[in-house]
Order: sequence, then C-alpha cells, then structure tokens
Amino acid sequence: LIIAVVAIGGYLLIKGPGGLNEAAVLSIQDGKITGEYALKDIIAIDESFKCDFLKEDEDSKVEGIISIAPGSKVRGDFSISSSANPEPFETHFIMRGGFIYTWTSLLDVGVIASAAPGSSVNTGVTTLDEEIFYTCERFIPTPGLFEVPADITFTNAK
Repeated sequence: LIIAVVAIGGYLLIKGPGGLNEAAVLSIQDGKITGEYALKDIIAIDESFKCDFLKEDEDSKVEGIISIAPGSKVRGDFSISSSANPEPFETHFIMRGGFIYTWTSLLDVGVIASAAPGSSVNTGVTTLDEEIFYTCERFIPTPGLFEVPADITFTNAK
C-alpha cells in the first residue's frame, strides 16, 4: 500500500482539526529528541531538527531522514523497499508555505497539494499525526534544503 501511494507521486489527506499548534509534551535532552511522537509535535517546537525515520512491516521497509526548520519547513528523504519490489527506490517530500510537494526517483513528475495549518497531511509514507519512534538532533539546515527541485514537474493533487 505504501508503495502504491508513493509510486503515484504521493497523496494528500486532509483530516480536519488538530493542527501544528497542539504540541504534545516532548522530552528534549542535550538537544536531542528520542521517542515515539507525532511529527506535527516535533514541527510545533519551531526549531531545526534532523530526525531518523524507520517504518517497516512484513512487506515493506521505509527508512530515511526528516529535516525540520522554523516556519513549519519540513523535508523527508526516504528509501523504500518491499517484498514485491526488492530494488529500493527513493521518495521525497517538502512541506513549506502551506503546500506539500512529493516526488520519487521513479518519475520526473510530482504532486503539489495544500498543507493547510490545522489539517493532517499525508507525506506518502506517514501522516503528521502518526506516532512513530524518532531519534532527532538539532542541526543547521544547508542552503537550498527546503527548496523545491527545479527538475521535477509538479501537478496539482485532485
């Protein structure tokens, strides 16, 4: 299921109330966050973090890095493999300025969709509300990290 969603360029799911300003209690020790949290709660801290991400089940494995910066800027870079397609491929998303852009290494096209505050957004591999074990540490974002790639053609999600 994860593979199908990502292969078509991602999917946006608006779920109603429960936005980025409702942060759960997070434990930050020595500039690190370790534990099971919703991504929206880490974003709500409004500081720069780089988080390791791992999500797997019996059929697929998704691993990668989620980078977060003040102003609700988020970037995810993942490698996906599955029993149906053992050759891994990459999927990416950037969330900024009220939009989410998703694309994969399989196509040179991607999807752009609204990421309105107060909504739950599906990045193609997780939602902002899904609680997952993260290991995060503070970092300084590199210039261009949250820029949408110019070599991908984005179409609007329906």
